[in-house]
Amino acid sequence: QVESLMGQLARTKGLGLRIDAPPGLANWLRGDPLRLEQVLVNLVGNAVKFTERGLVQVRVRQPDADADRVRLRFEVADTGIGIAPEHLVTLGRPFTQADGTISRRFGGTGLGLAISKHLVELMGGTFGCDSALGVGSTFWFELPYARATADDALPAPVPTPAPGLGPRLRGRHYLVVDDSHMNRDLLERALTREGARATLAADGRLALDLLRAQPQGFAAVLMDIQMPVMDGLAATRAIRDELKLVALPVIAFTAGVLLEQRQAARDAGVNDILSKPVDLNELVAVLQRWSAPAAAEAPAPTPAPAWESPAEHDLEPPADFPAIPGLDTRRAALQLDHDWDFFLALLRDFAAEHADAAQRIRLDLECGRRPEAARALHTLRGTAGNLGAHDLVQSAAVLEAAISARQPDLTPLLEAFGTQFAAVLAGLAPWLEEPVAGVPDAAGEAPLDAARLAALRDALAHDDLAALDLLRTLQPALAKAQGQPAVQSLAAAMHRLDFDTALALLQAHWPEPADPGPPGSA
Repeated sequence: QVESLMGQLARTKGLGLRIDAPPGLANWLRGDPLRLEQVLVNLVGNAVKFTERGLVQVRVRQPDADADRVRLRFEVADTGIGIAPEHLVTLGRPFTQADGTISRRFGGTGLGLAISKHLVELMGGTFGCDSALGVGSTFWFELPYARATADDALPAPVPTPAPGLGPRLRGRHYLVVDDSHMNRDLLERALTREGARATLAADGRLALDLLRAQPQGFAAVLMDIQMPVMDGLAATRAIRDELKLVALPVIAFTAGVLLEQRQAARDAGVNDILSKPVDLNELVAVLQRWSAPAAAEAPAPTPAPAWESPAEHDLEPPADFPAIPGLDTRRAALQLDHDWDFFLALLRDFAAEHADAAQRIRLDLECGRRPEAARALHTLRGTAGNLGAHDLVQSAAVLEAAISARQPDLTPLLEAFGTQFAAVLAGLAPWLEEPVAGVPDAAGEAPLDAARLAALRDALAHDDLAALDLLRTLQPALAKAQGQPAVQSLAAAMHRLDFDTALALLQAHWPEPADPGPPGSA
């Protein structure tokens, strides 16, 4: 997965990316694969960013192992700029880089290292770095794992769908239970595209009512775990114990990835677990494994499926979505079958539902409402993942885990989350309105608030993160004045925290009004 995600990025810069995992490593271990992947992707991404020529190498070693446990060591080595000894001690702190000029040259804040270090420590590991200035760096971490046993459910390989198969879930009817209408809409659309039907419920109690009325009506239930009214675990237990539907497959669909969360879902009676955001091929593979099509049921009408070859319809493959700061739009395009209108609808729904999420979470924490704050982060992670907002999902996950672990000082993680969240909202803002570039609306060109514009200039000049919030409030007027491309360039620079470039763009496209001089002057 690391090779798939980062290999092309390295090759684009003319770098080699080598994965060195020697034979003899333990085959199956119990741990958190998603968080391990996030740490490795962060470290490889940093290595590629700071390496101009040579090689990035990922090495895996097994320094310690016995019959029950294994300790793995991961190293990400580069031939990049290196780090001076006096700066090594500052790495891993949020918003810290070894040299202030580095962020101007390469971009970034050091936040990825802080998140990686924290994830490793939450998983019980150790994190460090060895480096020589001008020679390169090796970031390393060690993690403990338990060996998998015969009682563990080892993941079955997910088959890659062959082209030309047509809808793969034709004739099936699924019950989708999720408190987020964005997630319900996304799943309904994915299932419909695969030839299935979906009935939607917003919480576990509504799902039980539907199952009482139609106990044999569904091939499987896709069940979110954290929901109001009745959560997914309670609903699954009721399906098994109260409704006696012991043969009905229940697939947990959750943003929770910790081992204890997965075990709680298994104990409640779920058959399988899928992680948010949805991966269409994995979703189909799991549903095919657990549910058979209803032969007597007529298939639901479906649009022309994405897997039909372009030659059949004499069409070109659709283009990728445009780049949006903070989002992996290429992956989103693949997941949504390149449906730009639907993606725009998801963006707007996300902004409408979560615009004040950072403030609400901060307030919950200040008032001691930790469960509410953790639940809000969990919900946000599930919906942000659908947009490809991976950095935001990661910082929200770290903060949620720290809240659940009752970590006393959450301030650095809360600030990191707030920065990522503001950056994503800033990237979304140009796409939440649709003015024609450079053309005023019927009421005339929207006036810019001169005071806010001056405040934005001042914040950028002083490297103040308040600039991200100011951009959100000004963005519609900025777009109407100069068009979307100019705003996109400004938002992209601010998302990279390249405030020098952002200030230059702001002055170029939205200059300060000329001083008219004293009264009576020519």
